[in-house]
Amino acid sequence: MGYKSSWIASKGKNFDEILKLTGFTEAKHTSSEPDLGIYYTSLTLDGQYWDLILADGGKFCGYLSESHSIELSNLDGESYFFYCNDTCMDTVFHAYTSGMEDWTIAFGE
Repeated sequence: MGYKSSWIASKGKNFDEILKLTGFTEAKHTSSEPDLGIYYTSLTLDGQYWDLILADGGKFCGYLSESHSIELSNLDGESYFFYCNDTCMDTVFHAYTSGMEDWTIAFGE
């Protein structure tokens, strides 16, 4: 068993759009295990607004997908998708703008 996680960072979106696209109904969904669950935060970097949703732990990491990130980038902005599964040493990081893939970094399978 290894660490498993996925996240999506989306530029200029809002929480309601992210919930609608991902199908989540709340900002924080936790399990009985410490630090595992679905988490959401917003931040400003260099004057630009970003939303981040994190699916932490094996039970949750599959809840987010590349298709969610692509859809968010189609809503006027940039979006990044990250997935990590240390059990099989599989990691991928995608960048999208307006529904198009800008670049990908992948390691593993």
